[in-house]
Amino acid sequence: MVLFSKNPLQRLLINYMGVKRTFIYLYKYRDKMEGLMESIAKSDDRLYEIVASPLLKILNFGDNIDARITSPKLFKKYCIPYYQERVDYLHKRNKFIHCHVDGYAKPLLHLFKKTGWDGVEALTIQPVGDITLRDIKKSLSDEMILIDGIPYIYFISSSISLEKFRDFVKEETIQ
Repeated sequence: MVLFSKNPLQRLLINYMGVKRTFIYLYKYRDKMEGLMESIAKSDDRLYEIVASPLLKILNFGDNIDARITSPKLFKKYCIPYYQERVDYLHKRNKFIHCHVDGYAKPLLHLFKKTGWDGVEALTIQPVGDITLRDIKKSLSDEMILIDGIPYIYFISSSISLEKFRDFVKEETIQ
């Protein structure tokens, strides 16, 4: 498995400009910012040729998506088209593609199937995040694979008892 570059919007938000500056510039200089995102996407072409090699089978967009920052409107406009293009290219090369979400995601769940991903990794389940396994099953059904699904808090022995961990697993897997 390989974790590779974030989509252009996420790169601006996380790596290059920060949240506040990205949104200010996107509001004030939309055309220039969209041009910058296109340039970032174009610069990824060589990377995708490399990750499409036969040696790599599982690829992970390391985007760390959170709906509190990347709203459904932004996700539709700037992320889905990028994912669709890249996932299509990689599926033609028999790759399994998933994305690292790891943030509040309930407002975005219904959009994930449009990306073409095969799975979603690190969705943040309650009580740490804003979704349940039932929410995920309802939105993704059997079309996408959930990678991870137990909130990290259940692995911190001082926070949650083994009994509560067992209850969570039973409750969530039965339904």
